[in-house]
Amino acid sequence: MKRNNQLLTVSDLADYLNCSKGTIYNLKSKGLIPFIDKKGLGIRFDRNEIDNWLNEEDLEKRK
Repeated sequence: MKRNNQLLTVSDLADYLNCSKGTIYNLKSKGLIPFIDKKGLGIRFDRNEIDNWLNEEDLEKRK
């Protein structure tokens, strides 16, 4: 796993969230998850942004 301030690949994020790569691609294609499109490197996910997104999702579920 990458360090907290680094970018995650689809595989890294799937491991981090304990889900399939297909789920990550699905969330990305629907615009539901923050991502960075690195030309030539593919899609990356900033771990801090993902943690913030998870916290926001948690708050929405508790409302």
